[in-house]
Amino acid sequence: GTFRLDDHVIANLNRNGVRVLIGFVEGSDEPKDITILQFRADTTDLEEIKKRWDEIADLIPEKVS
Repeated sequence: GTFRLDDHVIANLNRNGVRVLIGFVEGSDEPKDITILQFRADTTDLEEIKKRWDEIADLIPEKVS
């Protein structure tokens, strides 16, 4: 999404198996930074994947810039 995470949050996500990619989106009226979070599911069970995503989301502060 179009948000930024501080180095502490990124390090915590990395320790928890999440890859954080930071890039730049062009082509819109206002160029924007973009942050992408990637993780690999250990299963194809959607409930387990959602549970894992919820754990990751809990590592992100409520308010990010």
